[in-house]
Amino acid sequence: MSGVRLRTLGDFGLYRAGGERLLGAGKPLALLAYLNALPGHSASRDHLLHTLWADLDEKSGRHALRQTVWYLRQQLGDGALAVRTGRVSLSAPIDADVGEFLALVEAGRLEDAVAAYDGDFLETFVVPGGLGFEQWADAERHRLRLLFRRALEAFARSDLARGRHRQARALATRLQQADPLDEASWRLLIETALAAADRVSALADAARLSDLLAAERREPEPATTSVLQRLEDEPLHGEPPPTPSMVADLVGRERQLSTLVSAFREVARGRGRTVEVVAPAGLGKTRLLRDFARHSSASGRDAVYVRALPADRELAWSYAGEVVRHVTKLPGAVGVSPAVAATLSSLDPGVASRWPGVTAPSPAGGERVRHRVAAVAELLRTVADERPIALLLDDLHWADARSRELLGRVSARLSDAPVLIVGAFREGIPVGLGAPSDPITLDPITVEQTATLVASLGAWSEEKLVPDFAARLHATAHGSPMLVLETLKLAVDSGCLTLARGKWRCADRARLDSLLEAGAAPPGGSVNSIRPPAGCCCYSPSPRPRWWQTSSPPRSARTGPASASASTSWSSAGW
Repeated sequence: MSGVRLRTLGDFGLYRAGGERLLGAGKPLALLAYLNALPGHSASRDHLLHTLWADLDEKSGRHALRQTVWYLRQQLGDGALAVRTGRVSLSAPIDADVGEFLALVEAGRLEDAVAAYDGDFLETFVVPGGLGFEQWADAERHRLRLLFRRALEAFARSDLARGRHRQARALATRLQQADPLDEASWRLLIETALAAADRVSALADAARLSDLLAAERREPEPATTSVLQRLEDEPLHGEPPPTPSMVADLVGRERQLSTLVSAFREVARGRGRTVEVVAPAGLGKTRLLRDFARHSSASGRDAVYVRALPADRELAWSYAGEVVRHVTKLPGAVGVSPAVAATLSSLDPGVASRWPGVTAPSPAGGERVRHRVAAVAELLRTVADERPIALLLDDLHWADARSRELLGRVSARLSDAPVLIVGAFREGIPVGLGAPSDPITLDPITVEQTATLVASLGAWSEEKLVPDFAARLHATAHGSPMLVLETLKLAVDSGCLTLARGKWRCADRARLDSLLEAGAAPPGGSVNSIRPPAGCCCYSPSPRPRWWQTSSPPRSARTGPASASASTSWSSAGW
């Protein structure tokens, strides 16, 4: 397709020839990349639903697919995609970096192929509800990475044979960095150093490789042992020098979701991690955690979601009790010792039935705190022995001080256990989980992302309204996804907009203009149907529209991982 380029190696996006980006991370780009890679650039509608919208029922999935096709046609032209007899087809292949790379490899142009490979295929690209897509992308990533590594090694050995030692070592370094656990790349790196008579670098490489193998508890391959032994036996000439309801897609949070997914993959290798998600109210902390819970569950991993409520602040240990209640539902929890079970029962008496005959202890003061910290840490360790677990702690700014202290001390004890602890709280409110100093942050969504969010709910019957409306809606909502949804709800309730059969229509442009300019409720100032999350007015770095109200959901509104939804309805509680 002339004039546009699909980039999926290293970076990802759809760009015009001049560099303008048409599409970023999201379902439209995923659909385009998938169709472009398929033989014939075509797939059945049912196959696409299973691949990209498996988290939705059939009706909602078909609606989401229609909206995505519509959105791509707006960006690429009406003839870009064809929908016939239950199949979706890309009418013409797109100029793509993957296609260029494959053609260069096939032609034997190794230097150009290595230069064209800017990074792994869709490495940090995560699609909510698209487990099938991610599995395909993993396989494609592995295939392309293998081709790249073969081309890179062949090119390095070619330079080495021609005496271009510096260039060969640079290529070998790139090969080793692409897969630090591949011993063949380490052997090539050592070989380039020896070829350049740089024994110091060769010894340094060998020492790093030995440390890596020891840390991974791996025995070296026979070829590696031979190289290391040869280096050790040679005389030493120097010392070695010392990474819908209506469903709205998750928009603008793909990078943060992929960060959490990558963290969980790291945890699965036995390295505990604590991650903080910090953002003002309404920017999507809850939605991000719930989508991550769904993604983890679909991938066969356990994710426990526990949300604090304003009422928790005045009840010592109440939030810790909620955490215990949710975690003890997992199968491995029955394996804790009787003493630990008794202490856990003191935090939430309701879990005592898991261990018949256990009596809760009654230590006082510091002993009680110490016992409870040790018991919760042991519970998480025992559950994680079955399989890795992610503990998602939402709205921690509402949790009581005792529970926050306990969770912070627990996280410090789990650095060597396959447990991921994610704490979400509002910007500017200290919580103290002992996490790294570089938390995940959520910025307001952009105008482009606002338009994408609206388009995921319905297509516009008046195309000329789209850019102006998205910009003005973005300004009214201050880039808050929750406020975007609430503003749309207000516009529909007041009759300015209608949404029927997947189509947006403007029923009263003057009234819509007035609503967007003022951000105000209809006369009387009451919008009873709008129910933002509990206490969202307590902290706000940006002005709210005047119709903004607050309400506190009851304790029964708590949801565990089974009810964490990957889609958002008209209610904005998911944000």
